[in-house]
Amino acid sequence: MPLNDRNSSDRKKRRQSDSVRPFVLGLTGGIGTGKTTAAVHIASRGYFHVDADAISRDLTRDGSPVVAELDRIFGPEGRWGDPKTPVVDEEGSLIRKNLAALVFSDPEKKAALDEFMFARIGEIICDRIGEAEGPVLLDAPLLFEAGLEGLCHRVILLTCPLDVRIARVMERDEVTEEEVMARIRSQLPDDEKAKLADVTVDNSGTLADLREGLDRALEEIDPGTN
Repeated sequence: MPLNDRNSSDRKKRRQSDSVRPFVLGLTGGIGTGKTTAAVHIASRGYFHVDADAISRDLTRDGSPVVAELDRIFGPEGRWGDPKTPVVDEEGSLIRKNLAALVFSDPEKKAALDEFMFARIGEIICDRIGEAEGPVLLDAPLLFEAGLEGLCHRVILLTCPLDVRIARVMERDEVTEEEVMARIRSQLPDDEKAKLADVTVDNSGTLADLREGLDRALEEIDPGTN
């Protein structure tokens, strides 16, 4: 798919792409679209991989100050908590499944969690980009929701049929279809993301198809020409 120039003027306003170096390629896609596999392939092409999910997991490692803050805000006694739903266990580990069930069932709680985490993740992402000596892959499932597209020169959106996404996440995370759909509904719809992305790559085929689609996208998005 050719680069989407329909929103070129808006892109210049919302991104620092024409002035920021190194070149930053954003990769995003809804839950279950195969973004991790795509990121590995792109990184193998010489991109310095900045993984927003990995940063989030590191911030919420066992016993971290962020986990304590999450407990204060979303725990049983917190403003956004549920008296019957602990989000941290006795060892100081985040009970991720409980936190997910809590916030994905309530848009206000989800917004509160996003605001809390996005600020901390964004700061680290900026530091990582600043350390890079070559092109950067900014891999973030909530790239647009978090406003991270402003750090990117170009953005690839990964898509996949809904039924495939649901099956993948149910198997991977051992959750119900209803829980997967709650997560999907909490994210920006694909048609809205497509308006903001530069290239859309479909991941409904084989691994070879995905790699071929990504390579075509990378040929169009040539850091040497930006």
